[in-house]
Amino acid sequence: MQGARRILLGTLIALLPVLPACGGPSDNTAVQFEAEWQCEVQRQAFEDLDALDQTLARRLDDAGLTRDEYAAFKGRLETSSDLRLEVTDAYDAFCLQT
Repeated sequence: MQGARRILLGTLIALLPVLPACGGPSDNTAVQFEAEWQCEVQRQAFEDLDALDQTLARRLDDAGLTRDEYAAFKGRLETSSDLRLEVTDAYDAFCLQT
């Protein structure tokens, strides 16, 4: 029994780096969310930053994204020109057509 636990624990530890890639929303979800958020946020006037933050929180929830997932996506967005181009394309398709 002890050996089986060690094997299971070792397997779980080995999988930790790849688990985020196996679950949660894809970058496609975050790309679409970001494009729509950029488009829609500029069409609104918010009473204060709290109102903006509440709207963002509600939209993230509706999209099935957590704050942590969105923050991680924004981090990848900073370093990936390809990802920025995807957001630009999605923005153009969503915002310039509506």
